[in-house]
Amino acid sequence: MIDKVLSSVVGNKVRMSTRSIREFSDTLIRDEPHDTDVYAYLRYGNHVDAAFLNEKQINRGRPTVGLKTLVGVLGGSIIESESNKTGISESIYDDILYNINDIVELKDVVFPGQMETTFNTRKNLLDTYPSLTANRVTVNSTSAKFVEFIVSPDKQIDDTPTVSYMYPAPHIAEIKCTYHRHS
Repeated sequence: MIDKVLSSVVGNKVRMSTRSIREFSDTLIRDEPHDTDVYAYLRYGNHVDAAFLNEKQINRGRPTVGLKTLVGVLGGSIIESESNKTGISESIYDDILYNINDIVELKDVVFPGQMETTFNTRKNLLDTYPSLTANRVTVNSTSAKFVEFIVSPDKQIDDTPTVSYMYPAPHIAEIKCTYHRHS
């Protein structure tokens, strides 16, 4: 959203109507294809997607809980705009309040706590381990990616396809059982 609005600024004036901002916002919510190039934000870690700071709410790379739901669950205020229902902006002030409310509630209600701790931890890891940045790990990356490139920064970790839970190994078990039978 911010990229879309900033790219419309000409001569210190936003060249978008509230309706066009709302229409573009709807395409993002519906996950429709759009022409905003977010590659630089993703590649260089210049953004933080708050949804990815709580991995329990991510399923197959997609958030399962929306911002307004989190705000409501955590006791924040949810403000709606009439233009959400009608598609026509009745009041630019209501539309602005609607958008600002989401930002404020994210900052003051949703982000503090687990998300803030996760963000700070990941940011500190990025500062501590240059191999993370070299391997394109960002604050939005999964915890598994952080572990992978901290443990093995130069090569991929070989995964063991099967794991035996038999403990101890059969030959050790035989020795121990024989020892206990004779004692």
